[in-house]
Amino acid sequence: MSDNTSRSASRPILHDNCRVAVVGGGGAMGRWAVRMAAGFAFVKDLVVADLDAQRAQEICDEVGGPARPEQLDVTDQARLRQVFADCDIVLNTVGPFAVFGDRIPRTAIDCGCDDRPLLSILRSEEVF
Repeated sequence: MSDNTSRSASRPILHDNCRVAVVGGGGAMGRWAVRMAAGFAFVKDLVVADLDAQRAQEICDEVGGPARPEQLDVTDQARLRQVFADCDIVLNTVGPFAVFGDRIPRTAIDCGCDDRPLLSILRSEEVF
């Protein structure tokens, strides 16, 4: 467990300046997640992380601020940690989940991020 765990444990998951990363944000499922996350007022920084930097840029251009693209190869553990370092929430849409599903949530947790589906976070924080 990393030192960042205390960061996420010391404040609510949802706060006024959430930094959210959508891994695979340029893909079909990821674009929907980006559109949804961009609509929440508490999301102040939306990292659209994708292997294809152009697709990440396209969805960022579509939704506007607070979205910004980051090129990310999910097989690069050091880069995953770099992208997740200051995130509060990581939404993983990269598949196939049988191949990549374990690596991304474990890294997010190690970095002190919450990796639950956003809908369950919203429900637990009584946003609805």
